[in-house]
Amino acid sequence: MYVPWPLSFRRMGPWRTNRDLFSALRCFPQPKCSGNVLIYPPTPTPLPPFPVLLSAHMRPLPASPPLAEADPLSLCPARVHEAEGRARRGFALFQATRHAGPLVWILPRHAPQTPLLRGLPEGVGARLHLVRTQSETDLLWTAEEALRCPAVGLVVAEPGELLSLTAGRRLQLAAEAGKTTGLMLLQSGQGSNAAETRWACEQLPSPAPDSTLQQWELIKNKKGTLKLWTVDWHGETSAFHMVSAAGERHEPAETPR
Repeated sequence: MYVPWPLSFRRMGPWRTNRDLFSALRCFPQPKCSGNVLIYPPTPTPLPPFPVLLSAHMRPLPASPPLAEADPLSLCPARVHEAEGRARRGFALFQATRHAGPLVWILPRHAPQTPLLRGLPEGVGARLHLVRTQSETDLLWTAEEALRCPAVGLVVAEPGELLSLTAGRRLQLAAEAGKTTGLMLLQSGQGSNAAETRWACEQLPSPAPDSTLQQWELIKNKKGTLKLWTVDWHGETSAFHMVSAAGERHEPAETPR
């Protein structure tokens, strides 16, 4: 059955509310039935154009505030990172000043050097918990347990042997469970592919006899670019001056070993 529809929706125009739209629809001519055919009376006075849907109700969104620039030296939380090189302990102390809460520092019993309270950055010594372990297995187990504790701000560990992929993944799972950040201090070439980032930290020569000039290079990064910084950091005052020496290098992460 063919039902003519003489109304032109293109001539209907914008409505401020749904009530206006429904009122206009009530003005449509009512058809009459003649047998099996619907007969529409002549269209009355031309109807206003069809509403442009949504346009009358849409409002511009407020402008978003500009995003703050990300700290290039911050460590991704709830992940485990690695630092190597002669200045790796200085980098660890620098990170300790940026993490609130208890600081757990784990190292093997045979380690020749130990972080001393004297000369540590302000506020770090009062939060430092130094743990010595008998074996490498004990060290990794202690690091996992510390990472699983949500109250800990930063876990620093100094494994003496090559960190396997399995051990690295276990540490990452522990950090995710406790929402705690970890930093492994390693010899060069002893890192794990499971690390979120890896930093190469070295001392730089300087004419000053008491120079604190260091070079921190991000040599592995799973979620960003690689970069190098020259940093003049004074641990006792926690003040530092940072200069980007090489700029960004858009390179892929380190090739898996």
